[in-house]
Amino acid sequence: GPYSSRDPEVIRTHVQQIADAGIGVLVYSWWGRGKGDANGDPTDEFIIDTAMMECVRFGIKLAFHIEPYEGRTAESVIVDTKYIIDKYGEHEALQRSATHHNRTVLYLYDSYHIKPEDWRQAFRTVRGTKYDAVFLGLWVEHAHGQDIKNGGFDGFYNYFAAKGFTYGSEWQNWFHMQEFAKKNNLLFVPSFGPGYIDTAIRPWNRENIRARKGGAYFKEAWAAALRVKPEMLSLTSFNEWHEGTQLEPTKSQKTQERYLDLEGQKSTYYLDFVNEKVQQCKSEFDAPKWCFS
Repeated sequence: GPYSSRDPEVIRTHVQQIADAGIGVLVYSWWGRGKGDANGDPTDEFIIDTAMMECVRFGIKLAFHIEPYEGRTAESVIVDTKYIIDKYGEHEALQRSATHHNRTVLYLYDSYHIKPEDWRQAFRTVRGTKYDAVFLGLWVEHAHGQDIKNGGFDGFYNYFAAKGFTYGSEWQNWFHMQEFAKKNNLLFVPSFGPGYIDTAIRPWNRENIRARKGGAYFKEAWAAALRVKPEMLSLTSFNEWHEGTQLEPTKSQKTQERYLDLEGQKSTYYLDFVNEKVQQCKSEFDAPKWCFS
């Protein structure tokens, strides 16, 4: 049933479930200091502090997913970056990239709404300082790759779990995106999930419903991501219920298409599968740093 993400026991349970699935990083949706989306309360430090404490308890990391809050600019993101590093830079739970001089990893959702030249100018103000970070932009349309390069980003992710919904979420395009990343010394973090249905918030988007197919869709997406040999993977999502991408334990029931049904599987089916794949990858090669966004 419904739960509050402000409840410390809920936070502990969620972090433990993520850690038990073999996930290395929880990517936290953050709307800036004292801000929130149109449907929620402003984010406060209590939730972040509690989540980070639990990440330490269960041995995983936390990264910030900076959302497009009202008034967000390239300059305001730099202010956010300084706040995050000043407050959490020494925290054991904060994710840093060992392959990027141990810099903090930041995901910038809907980064394409801001001009590349604005991003580049803003990033220049922190490069080589203690506020430097691994800034990951969102690749949605084909042209966004060049925008990410021109903007001075360190890499990119595609977020959406619906194959073909965007250029970036089409699995066949990941080979080109990975080639582009390597050519330009960028980090590509493929994003995928167990299914997709967002008609509760985007009624016009029925064509992009992606059935879970008893777990087959998730398995196909996972295989597609591994074929491009990424450094990290991003699983969308733990509990983004309004887009039908949730991996957290659930009870199967019919809900008039608002969510995709579990199709008779046990409640932990998807997290169990993730753990199985993580352990398999660890035994076969240097496993990516698994992330939730």
